[in-house]
Amino acid sequence: TVAASSTGSLLDRVAFQRLLSVRGIDRAPPQAGINPHAYWRHCTSYTCGLWTLFHMLSQARSTSSTNSGEELLARVRGFVANFFGCANCREHFLKAFDSCAFERCQLKAGDQQGAAQWLWQVHNDVTIRVAAEYGSAMPTLWPPSSECSRCWTSNDGHFNNVAVGEHLRSEYWNP
Repeated sequence: TVAASSTGSLLDRVAFQRLLSVRGIDRAPPQAGINPHAYWRHCTSYTCGLWTLFHMLSQARSTSSTNSGEELLARVRGFVANFFGCANCREHFLKAFDSCAFERCQLKAGDQQGAAQWLWQVHNDVTIRVAAEYGSAMPTLWPPSSECSRCWTSNDGHFNNVAVGEHLRSEYWNP
C-alpha cells in the first residue's frame, strides 16, 4: 500500500519510490527505470503513450470523495485542449467530448468505470477514423478477441461492457 502524505491529499514521495523499487510499474520490473527501452510494450508514438496514460489514469481509484470519473474526463479534456500538439487530433477529441459522444453526458457523478469505458470507446473510434483517413483496412478493435474473448458478445462488433471494464483494469492497473 502506498501511503498518503500527512494531509492525506498527496502521495508520499518516499513511499512511492519505495514501491517502485520493489514492484515497478504495470508489468515492467524496477529495472525498467534504468533501461526502459527493453520494456516498452507496444507504444512507439507520443499519441500511443498519451492514450496509455489516459487509460491508466482512468483505472486509478481514489479514496477522495471529490475524485470522480467526471473530474478525470474534465482533466483529460483540459490536457488535450491545452497541451496536445496535433491540432486535428485535438479538434476531434474536443468535438467528441463537447458533443457528449458515446453518452458521456449521461454518466452518473462518480462513475469512474463509466469514464474509463468512455475513453475506451473514444480510443476505438479514433482508431477507426484514422484508419479510414489513411485508406487502411478496418483495424481490429481493442481488445481483440484473442486477448479477451469474454469482451465480445458476438462477431457483430458488440462488446460485453462488464468484461471490457475488467480487461481495462487488468491491462492498465495491475498493482
